[in-house]
Amino acid sequence: MTFRLRWFRNTLFVRLMIGFSTVIAISFAFNALSFHVFSGSIRDELIRYNTLNLSNTANGYEKQLGLLNDLLDSFYFNGTLDGLDNRRSDGGVGFESINRVIGQFKAIADDYNLYVNDAFVYYRDSDSLMNKTSLHTSQDMFENYYKSEAYPREFWTRQFELDYSMKLYPAATFQTPRLDTSLSGSGVYFPLIVKSKLYSHAYMGAMLDAAAMFEHLHLSVNDNFYIVDDAGSLYYRSAGLDPDELPLRFGEGGTHPIHGKYYFTHRSAATGLTYVNVIPFEHISRQMNGLRLILIGFITLSVMISLVLSVPLSSKIRRPIQTILESLKHGRGMTAAAGRSNIHEFMQIRDGIDRMFDSMHRKDSLLRKYGYLDKLKDTNLNHEDVQQLIDGERAHFFVMFHIHYINRVQPSAEWQRKSTYVLEFVHLTFNEAFPDSVTLQIEKDVIVSIVFPKDEGAETVLFEKLHYLKQVFDHDKRYYHLTIAFHPQLRLPPEFAPACREAGAMIRKRKLNDETQIITDPSPPDEPPPFTPDEERQFMDSLSAGNARNMGSLVGRSLERLRKLDAGESVYKQFAHTIVSKVLLTLMANNIDTRELHPEQSPFDEIDTFVSSEQFETFLESLLRQTAAFLEEKRAQKDPIVDFVRNFIEQRYGDDLYLDLIADKLNISPGYLRQYYKEKTGQSVSDSVDGVRIRQAKRFLAETDWKVHEIAAKVGYRNANSFIRMFRRLTNVTPGEYRRGIATGDIRGEHADATDGQT
Repeated sequence: MTFRLRWFRNTLFVRLMIGFSTVIAISFAFNALSFHVFSGSIRDELIRYNTLNLSNTANGYEKQLGLLNDLLDSFYFNGTLDGLDNRRSDGGVGFESINRVIGQFKAIADDYNLYVNDAFVYYRDSDSLMNKTSLHTSQDMFENYYKSEAYPREFWTRQFELDYSMKLYPAATFQTPRLDTSLSGSGVYFPLIVKSKLYSHAYMGAMLDAAAMFEHLHLSVNDNFYIVDDAGSLYYRSAGLDPDELPLRFGEGGTHPIHGKYYFTHRSAATGLTYVNVIPFEHISRQMNGLRLILIGFITLSVMISLVLSVPLSSKIRRPIQTILESLKHGRGMTAAAGRSNIHEFMQIRDGIDRMFDSMHRKDSLLRKYGYLDKLKDTNLNHEDVQQLIDGERAHFFVMFHIHYINRVQPSAEWQRKSTYVLEFVHLTFNEAFPDSVTLQIEKDVIVSIVFPKDEGAETVLFEKLHYLKQVFDHDKRYYHLTIAFHPQLRLPPEFAPACREAGAMIRKRKLNDETQIITDPSPPDEPPPFTPDEERQFMDSLSAGNARNMGSLVGRSLERLRKLDAGESVYKQFAHTIVSKVLLTLMANNIDTRELHPEQSPFDEIDTFVSSEQFETFLESLLRQTAAFLEEKRAQKDPIVDFVRNFIEQRYGDDLYLDLIADKLNISPGYLRQYYKEKTGQSVSDSVDGVRIRQAKRFLAETDWKVHEIAAKVGYRNANSFIRMFRRLTNVTPGEYRRGIATGDIRGEHADATDGQT
């Protein structure tokens, strides 16, 4: 009897029961005592928790505003605005700077971490703006693209008169008019303006996506959130909050119980904004009651589990545990051992371990791709454990795929979906022949593959795969154009980054057609300039004069030269973009609405769809004809003051002409004449005087043998050096070089072309 009692006491069942009962009793006593002692402080802990969440939310908003302030402020100090606001010595504009800044604004808007829908710079003198898409007038920008009753066009103009360095305005709904005059919601944005005392004639602005900032920066147990300033103005509120029931003044931050709700507030000293979370009293009460129920539930569950598991675990726990230990020891899944036990809990453990190992393998694959991406970008930021996952010893082939989408109006999510299809198809195609190959997307329109050959015939197999991909992708050429860069040369592991740069340069060698192209020549792309310097001057003269025939001839010769040189697609597009930019700026300078050129689609987007030189030629011919017609129509509009000034200059260009003299003849003030003439013609009176004088000087240089100083005196310059400097500034050659060019035929003698643009 004593032996049997001792044996029963030493059984697994008894020991489990005693152990479980002891743990349950101690856990029950500890939790009951803890709940009794700390129940009074739970409410304070919940309040501190919500206060901390709001503090993190406020810090997130303030940090984001500080980052955007620094980003926009940098435009004032890096010389960008100077480069955009100053004309070159030949009277043109730095379009490369404009394209670069538009690209910078687009990069800011595309960065989802900045929550910026658009960024722009507003010039007061020209009443024009530049944003992520193009150049606009203020009327076009704030009455067509960003229209809001809270922020009319006058609001943006008035900001030049206000004294501040950075200011965030309350969020408002901005809408874009449809063709049927109704309005469609464009989004709820915070207007942010950053100014500098060094640039009183321009300021930087941004449209911050209020909904995106709330979604990513707000931390709370609910979505009852709003922002006010010290004056009691409501900057933002989440959906569901009634603005008439919201307290708008709190003073310093803290917790304010008002009308059955907790108002958690945090005031920023930097911006003066107060961030508010609203938590109802009953929410905190429910959390405390929930804690009580959880405690009781855990204790009850513990007792039941101890009673149910004691008996079966006593006989069956040993073998499953040994199986688990073996699986973990050898680092493999438990699928092979699945039939050795029918214990439900063990089956869950088995599935969990299998998922764990599967997840580890997938994470290793992702980290491996990240390691290759680090090598391609040459950032050298990866941990050494990640670097061990990549193959750093085998030679490889490098292939790059560039996707150019035809339909630019599709949302970015659609582009991403199509890029994923291309990525997966390329990956499956290469993995059939090269199982170790790695395919990853490094940009939204760029995919690369790193292919590790297994034998000497790998190059031939790879070419076969590329031609197979070309056949497949050519079926979708109405949606996108694919360019494949592949240099059939084995690369060593340290050459990841150079191979990526070389392939990027090869992509620019794509020719004009709509087929998938495979480029294997690694030599640098030949990108000849479409215009010579003399042709550039002739084009600008013809554009200012509205001479469609001369412009068309110059453009036609340039396109023919590009066809003979078999220039790449990028050269054609850059040339067309340059012509469009020159045309748009000329029309804006003459106060002509540029929307009439292409009311349905941006000309830059239309250019990106061209696949033949004929399309470029047809498009540019039509554009230049329209431009000449607009300029001719503008020039035909008679203006008595402008006509008098032009005729006066034409008749007395050889005399000492100055603004006060002409204003006195018209019996108006010089200041009024200066502003009126500039507004009507797009240039100053002195520019018109210099233009007429230099045009007459070109005629004298071509038709007479007078000396340079004699011609200078006849056209109104008392100092020959001043004449030479002005002649060179407007023509890029000296008078002597111009005369020699006329004699040799290197320079056309079309003196009737308007040098001054409007005279």
